[in-house]
Amino acid sequence: MTTLGALIPSEESYSLAHQKAYEEWTAGYEAVNKALLCNQSLALMSKKPDTGAVTTNTDAVTTNTDAVTTNTDAVTTNTDAVTTNTGAVTTDTGAVTTDTGAVTTDTVSTGANGTDTGARRCGDTMELWATANRAFLNCAKVSVSNAASTKSK
Repeated sequence: MTTLGALIPSEESYSLAHQKAYEEWTAGYEAVNKALLCNQSLALMSKKPDTGAVTTNTDAVTTNTDAVTTNTDAVTTNTDAVTTNTGAVTTDTGAVTTDTGAVTTDTVSTGANGTDTGARRCGDTMELWATANRAFLNCAKVSVSNAASTKSK
């Protein structure tokens, strides 16, 4: 069985491991510095000195000396008087004609054996729809009732 004390490194072994890591880091740091210095030296040695003469631009500068022409024409302003229409407005005061004719209603007439020979009024159509709807609902109730009684048997 391992004890907790066996897992913790002694101060001496910790110091040795720390010292070794520090030495490895220092050696790596120094190697990088040497490589950088070497690269800088090579770059400086490969740079050629600038021995070329300085060239000065001696071209003459041309200035535009053309005269500027300004428009001095007088501006003409329209001073004509504005004419306003002051005539009276004519209003249509004629009487409005209203249609007072009687409204003709389509009546239902029946022929032989009570058959409808005229157009149905809206109320009749709604009544027929309501009757058909009630018949459908009654039929549905009977179907549900029959299905329930069949299940219970």
